[in-house]
Amino acid sequence: MLYGLTVSPDSNDLAISVNTGWVYFYDTNSWDQTGVLFESSNFISALAFAPDGQSLATAGNSFSVWNLGAGSTLRKPRGDRDFNEIKSTSLAASRWNHGGGVPMQDPYCTDIAFSPDGKRVAGTTGVGRLDSGGKRVRLWEADTGKPVWEGRGTGMLSVAFTADGRSVITGSDDGVLRVWNPSSSKLVRDWRGHGKAVRQIVPFKSATFVSAGEDGAVVLWDTAGRELMRFPTD
Repeated sequence: MLYGLTVSPDSNDLAISVNTGWVYFYDTNSWDQTGVLFESSNFISALAFAPDGQSLATAGNSFSVWNLGAGSTLRKPRGDRDFNEIKSTSLAASRWNHGGGVPMQDPYCTDIAFSPDGKRVAGTTGVGRLDSGGKRVRLWEADTGKPVWEGRGTGMLSVAFTADGRSVITGSDDGVLRVWNPSSSKLVRDWRGHGKAVRQIVPFKSATFVSAGEDGAVVLWDTAGRELMRFPTD
């Protein structure tokens, strides 16, 4: 089953994740497969390219960042390659890796996102994007994986930075949206933005963002919690 999908900032690379731990890369000009990554995981629920396209972040049974720069060992199609070779080349491309959370509480990672300047990575823990969310949102330095802060909430499924980089937004399985200060970890505000789970958050302009819920609503918000537009989905 396919769970994660992302396009590089220059639109030349497409990455698709499979729930068995595989990520496949495609050239969007030729649609040829250009690379493969295997992470020992049974669920990769989210992917994110760095703003410069040189790294990929994954959320599965761990939070990970991988090297996609020139000479990356990931830049080779799967084809009929030996499985152990693919595992070895994947491991060689790892920049850093952190486990998802407390066993039997937050065993998986539901979502992951780069900051607009590429310096930070945010992730939410939980059972999986299609199930229940977790209690933690975490922030790391993108290059090193050094922890910056950890915030606590409930049922968090999705995460994104706003386009201006001044807020981290999380969406939860109970429809609640939360705004976090990325410098201090302070929870700035929260509100019930959807009748059911918030499945996706996408930055829009400046301090605005779009959320999509299991209730069928797609809504444009600002970080003050004001609804700016509700998109028709019928």
